[in-house]
Parts: sequence; structure tokens; C-alpha cells
Amino acid sequence: MIPFEPTGKTFVRGFVERAPDALRQFCEKYRAPLVAYARRDSRLTHGDAEECVDNLLIEFSKADKSIDYDCAKGRFRAFLLASLNNRIHTFYRDLTTQKRGGRIKHIPLDEALEESAPTASTHAFDREWALQITILAMARLEAEYTTVAQKRRFAQTKGALTAVLSAAELAGLATSLEILPESLETVIRQMRAAFGRCLRAEVRESLYKPTEAEVEAEFSYLRDVLKSVNF
Repeated sequence: MIPFEPTGKTFVRGFVERAPDALRQFCEKYRAPLVAYARRDSRLTHGDAEECVDNLLIEFSKADKSIDYDCAKGRFRAFLLASLNNRIHTFYRDLTTQKRGGRIKHIPLDEALEESAPTASTHAFDREWALQITILAMARLEAEYTTVAQKRRFAQTKGALTAVLSAAELAGLATSLEILPESLETVIRQMRAAFGRCLRAEVRESLYKPTEAEVEAEFSYLRDVLKSVNF
């Protein structure tokens, strides 16, 4: 296996600082969680929710517009939700203005960040975010298995990374891999350790300029979210 070596610059920092290819990576990581969040707004159809998210992505993609994120004011996830709330607010304002000719005030981003509180929509976003982080970590781990034999073993064993296998399932897996049950326990233990490392790497990428304490705090939160969905 070729283990991942973390770099000094995270994905989020690259996104904020307009690194090449950052927007594509951002869409891969965050579009689905943002859509899940927007769909919990009862004022929006599913199509409206996707339109709001895509409009936000278009806003972020404008080369002449900086990403106004300040890590001192909160986590990047909170910034995204505040930005999307403003986009939804604008979308709904335009609808009501067209229907009624009324006006709705714009909510400053700082104010939106201050007012953000856990809601069903926030939890929906966090669940999708956590699952997406897990998927990316699994892909990162899989990429470390480079030979045909390693890839085969990973494909057969990866189910044990996110689930507790029964004794019968473990025995069948050991037989399939042609190894002793004791050896399988070692393989699974090593893979889980490597998976944890990959999860931490993905969590690090989702922070701006993280300290180790911040990475561990976010990793702990990720585990709590995954437990809440029985993952």
C-alpha cells in the first residue's frame, strides 16, 4: 500500500484561495449535503433547492469574487450554510416580490452566522457531509491498494470497515481469502486503522488552517454524526 501523506495546504484553504480545480472538488464534497439541507426548507420544491445550491456554486465560481470566509468566525460548514441561507432567502424574496411586489431585507452573512442554530435541516446537511467524507476516505484508502491481489483483498474485506461481521461472516471471509481466522482479525484491524487515518485526512481537508486539536474535534463530531445514522 502507498499511504497518503498530508500536505500543509488543505482543500478548504485551496478553495478559499482559488486554487486550480478547487471548485470541482468542492462540488464533489459539498453539493449533495447542501442540496439535502435546502430540501428541508418547506418553501422550496426539490427543483428550487437544487437551483439555490447551483446558484451558490455559480457565485463561488466567479473569478472576480473572493470567497469571504473567515475561519475565526466559525467552521467552514457553518459558513456554507449561512451562505446558502442567504441564497435561499434571495430566491424566496424574488418569488414573493414577483407575486406581491413586496420587499424582504437582505441578511448580512455575519448576522446569518450568528443566528445559525442546529435544526433538522442542519442535521440533514451534517449527515450528508459525514457520509460524503466517509465515501471519500474509502476511495482514498482503496487507492493505496495498488496490486491486483491487494485490490481483490480490499474489495472482499472493505465491508468490515463500517460494519461488525458475525462469526459466520468472518469465517466465510477467511475462507474466501484463504487465510486463518486469526490472520483475518489482524488484516481487519490494520485496515480499520488505515481507514481511520484516511478519515482524518479527509476531515483535515475540510478545515481551513487546522490545528491537530481542531482535526480531532471535527473527527469526533464526524463519528458522532455517523453513529446517529447507524453507520
